[in-house]
Amino acid sequence: MMMNNNIAYWNVRGGHLASKQAEVKHLIKDQKLQLIAISETKLNKVQSELACKYIAHDWEHEDNLQSDPYGRLLVLWNSKVLNLTKLNEDDQFIHFSTSLTSSNCPFLITFVYAQNNLDKRLFFLSNHFSLSHTNLPWIVLGDFNCMFSS
Repeated sequence: MMMNNNIAYWNVRGGHLASKQAEVKHLIKDQKLQLIAISETKLNKVQSELACKYIAHDWEHEDNLQSDPYGRLLVLWNSKVLNLTKLNEDDQFIHFSTSLTSSNCPFLITFVYAQNNLDKRLFFLSNHFSLSHTNLPWIVLGDFNCMFSS
């Protein structure tokens, strides 16, 4: 049996809005997602809990509200398909150890929403690569707030 293990990252710009939450819920269903990270949610802890119950009531979730009270990142996943354990977080990322429930092949996944401020972003980038000292496969998804050219 082949399982669908689609993942997504979306800078939703306003996850506190009911219309944005409905769009995320629709995206999960339409794309058959098993894991999604949304950034720029603008949710506090109570709003985050309510949004998760509405978007995917039987899924697990993590956020980085301990590092940033403005709800920069929210990660939701189907725990029937994926095991996620948060290893690290700050205001610009959440880093997980991950595996499929159907196998014991671990990998790492990091979701990023980098600061607009260049100094803060450079600090993040220099510290973030210290997470990479591993032989495990590693997926990094996100909004790095960087332009390649202007």
